[in-house]
Amino acid sequence: MKDPTDGALLDTVRGLFAPLLAAPESGLQATLGAREIAARGGSAESPLVLDARAGFNFETGADGEWSGPTALRGAHGHSPDREALYASLILAGRGVRVRGDLGHVAMTAVAPTVARVLGVSLAEGADAPLEISATMTTPLTEVERGRS
Repeated sequence: MKDPTDGALLDTVRGLFAPLLAAPESGLQATLGAREIAARGGSAESPLVLDARAGFNFETGADGEWSGPTALRGAHGHSPDREALYASLILAGRGVRVRGDLGHVAMTAVAPTVARVLGVSLAEGADAPLEISATMTTPLTEVERGRS
């Protein structure tokens, strides 16, 4: 939406998706508003996000059928709070001191954690790295990175 504060347009867009929400074969499970998006870790500046049903995903194209079968085993378009989509995270190496369950780890925290270990800077606004060790603030040396 060009103007995310345009409530009338947002209501119109939600209305277009309403029939699809009622039809399981459409692949649309939910339309999320700004508060719901923020509660799931997304940007509250987004006025609307579509959440795909299990077995469906969203494509980038604007033409063709609304939904159809997919052979993809991983895709975008699913709310991050679905337990079926959780994955394991195992970290090992110099400086890793935490043992046990880290709890739910946002996927957006993995890259900042690896970047800190490698001594690489990420763009401003990246999530914070995981607090897994007091010594992780010391980046790996060139040799430890495999560059001899």
